[in-house]
Amino acid sequence: EDPDEYEISKALLIRFICSDVVLRAARNNKALIIDILKFVRSHVFVYEQQYLFYLRKRVKHYAVAHGTQHEGTNTALKEHSAGIKGTMNMDIAAKTIILQSKLKVEELNAMIYRDFSRSDKPWSISPTSKHLLSFAEALLKAV
Repeated sequence: EDPDEYEISKALLIRFICSDVVLRAARNNKALIIDILKFVRSHVFVYEQQYLFYLRKRVKHYAVAHGTQHEGTNTALKEHSAGIKGTMNMDIAAKTIILQSKLKVEELNAMIYRDFSRSDKPWSISPTSKHLLSFAEALLKAV
């Protein structure tokens, strides 16, 4: 799809909404047709940047997406080994999020312990490097 095709499609949609077929389906209620046109113009066409592929195809999205209300835009919740699915109810989704957070805490604890038990930091010549985590040592070195 390109801009010309979209403009043709948009014009055809408006023409169809204003056609006799739709007027008969609306039981000759012209006010309803006007309301449909207002809706399309104020609630559909204003979001062209989001639904037109030719406008979005070069935009980097970094795999951020959402599929459920309790999922937000956090892709990690979906792509996790214990991921949240769109068919889950809120109770199960909350339990899944809690499980994911517990797994993340354990992963961070293991990473901190590995870093703490490792006393050699060849990138730092500071005397405090043997006693601090890498992050704290990097902060001290930056100051």
